[in-house]
Amino acid sequence: MGLADGGKYEEGVKKVANNKNEITGDLDILLVEDNELNQEVVSLFLRKVGYNLVIANNGEEAIIKLEKQHFDLILMDIEMPEMNGFECTRLIRKSDPSRLNPEIPIIAMTAHAMKGDKDKCMGAGMDDYMSKPLNFKELGEKLIYFMDKKSKAEPGSVPSMRRA
Repeated sequence: MGLADGGKYEEGVKKVANNKNEITGDLDILLVEDNELNQEVVSLFLRKVGYNLVIANNGEEAIIKLEKQHFDLILMDIEMPEMNGFECTRLIRKSDPSRLNPEIPIIAMTAHAMKGDKDKCMGAGMDDYMSKPLNFKELGEKLIYFMDKKSKAEPGSVPSMRRA
């Protein structure tokens, strides 16, 4: 995943920046990714548009961070050591709401782009799917979609974040 993505990076930054304040405001995003280069590139994008980012190197670290801090959205890699993205997502979805938020939007990020991979991610409880290398315009659109949906939910309610 590199920044030389045919201008999609800058398109994504502009798209999110133009919609950020009116739709999403400040977001706390958990990036669950074991590859340092991917962490750096996604971090640059999210921080450039003004979002708060915390990184977990695997699913086990993600669960620990989710128990200690509130997040608005998770970007979840699939293949990681210790605990992969499928296992982590299943744990989150089955968790006690007093421990973790089982309704938090989770967007899969995977190098798996084969037919059926998206269905596997959705079947594990993820809300959406992106293949790597990431298209930052698409990532910006997904962030706007989920956070717009969250902002339109009634106070005190837990909206269904599943993308149709």
